[in-house]
Amino acid sequence: MKKKLIPAVLALLLMGGCGETKAPADPGKDDKEKVEVTSEVSPTPESVKKDDIATPTEEAAPTEAPQEEIDWKGIYAEFLDSGIEQEIDYLEPGWRNSWTLGFIYLNKDDIPELVISSGYEAAGNIICTILDGKVSHMQTARLGIFYKERGNVLDNCDGNMGYYHDYIYSIGKDGFDLKCEGTNNEVYGENGPTGDMEYALNGNSVSEEKYYKTLDGMIRVADRRHYGRGSSYTEVMNFLTGQNRGNFRDAYAEMLQQTISSGFGDDYSYALIRRKDGDPLLLCIGDDTYHICSYDDGILFQESDSYFEETMSYRVYHDAGVVEVSQYLEDGSMYNSYLEYRGGAQLYEFGYTYLELDEDGEPRTDANDEPIRFYELNSSKVTEEVFEEYMQKYDAYQGGSFYKRHESDTKLNLMSADKMIAYLLK
Repeated sequence: MKKKLIPAVLALLLMGGCGETKAPADPGKDDKEKVEVTSEVSPTPESVKKDDIATPTEEAAPTEAPQEEIDWKGIYAEFLDSGIEQEIDYLEPGWRNSWTLGFIYLNKDDIPELVISSGYEAAGNIICTILDGKVSHMQTARLGIFYKERGNVLDNCDGNMGYYHDYIYSIGKDGFDLKCEGTNNEVYGENGPTGDMEYALNGNSVSEEKYYKTLDGMIRVADRRHYGRGSSYTEVMNFLTGQNRGNFRDAYAEMLQQTISSGFGDDYSYALIRRKDGDPLLLCIGDDTYHICSYDDGILFQESDSYFEETMSYRVYHDAGVVEVSQYLEDGSMYNSYLEYRGGAQLYEFGYTYLELDEDGEPRTDANDEPIRFYELNSSKVTEEVFEEYMQKYDAYQGGSFYKRHESDTKLNLMSADKMIAYLLK
């Protein structure tokens, strides 16, 4: 069966959680990179020539120009305040109260891209960049987007009801350019799905092996980051207009004081999770739920609650600033998601294994009558060896487990709201 459906553990996570020219935290930034100056256009998959396919080793080659001082915060703020409705006609009334916003570094300049996420599949996301001093944007087909940080490649990877796609974009001199259109669809027989798949690149039928090899050549599995959700409109606008808080201590303390004032101060315990490349995360653990808060250069990101599940395990990794949520099923299937927070947004990577099922829902077996198992990383099929090697990078992280506030690792040093405020402001 098809793999691009986000596993249950990730779906639960995504249901939760909503003057100065300094950009959001970017540990991978090279200050010597030049600004890419381009213009605006948003092509659709239908505009791509069938034989216009990038080779597996082809890298997008953006046009470079001498770096200029650009008031990117002001440009984004003006676009969000008044210009967006003039250019995008499918925005729903009141979108500023429910959609979220966050920043990523997609191309190689020092200006982050703005992601405006509807939070539901039909409306997808709006990806914005600044070209020639104005905002250029495109809408994704549904919510799924992977990107390579500063690699100038984005995979709009999603689908529905047995039909899935990988639309590969980069930012070029005329806006967002579609480099490759990949589709992979379930094969249906008289009794429904057969368990087989059909693959195509730019309309040409290809093997499963060539499909994933081509995609991996454009955006390697190990480089793929998935965008989850962002911060509130108000929080991001405050950041863009210089009205943000000065540091994480004040931001977290103010938020906790508001929690106490609302009557929920006793509902959670709190712990700071240090990050090597940024301010610490704030882990908020209740009796049945938890959420994460982060602070990045003025943007306070706050997740909504996620419920603890008995079949899942939860860990935090100090220094890396990563939260792991895993699920292990009786049939040997495993779902691991690794979440990080920056630019006012939730990002994550994930890997999982599962059994291949036939049209009757029974496990298929190999020549030795052993169940056939699939391995996938960041929505791309890989070998067992690649999967195991990739997962080993998390073995080096140090952290502690958490599961409901009275069953969490004592090393997390959980505090009440009052004690955490006093600690933050001391």
